[in-house]
Amino acid sequence: MARKNLHSNLAFALSVVVVSATASLANPNGASSPQAVTPSASADISGADEFQRYCALCHGPDGRGVGPLSDAMKKSAADLSQISKRNGGHFPFSKVAATIRNGGGVTEHDTTRMPAWGKVLSADSDPVRAKAIIFEITQYVEALQEK
Repeated sequence: MARKNLHSNLAFALSVVVVSATASLANPNGASSPQAVTPSASADISGADEFQRYCALCHGPDGRGVGPLSDAMKKSAADLSQISKRNGGHFPFSKVAATIRNGGGVTEHDTTRMPAWGKVLSADSDPVRAKAIIFEITQYVEALQEK
């Protein structure tokens, strides 16, 4: 009986170590990061396609701020190809992802702010897929940056 409990305790301890090690390898700083999205979650998601679906109406198909809804907006949407330039040559990946997820503080979108796409996407699909879509769109916006 004591031997059985010892084996159970060792098995439990080993599984805790494995899970902890896996979690720390996946995210060594313990913070939420762009790398927290697993490749399998975003394997079938195209940032370019998702951008066209959710962002291009306001930001334009090339992300330069001239989309089909531009005329209906109080002010043109941001030129997304200039984000790095406006940030000293650095693309603020986490900030851009947070803006997509939580909405923008700007009022270019007529009388409302930029939609909080995280809520919209989570309602349309599961939260993991929503995070993957936001990750892929953010990577796509990063690729739009003028050099």
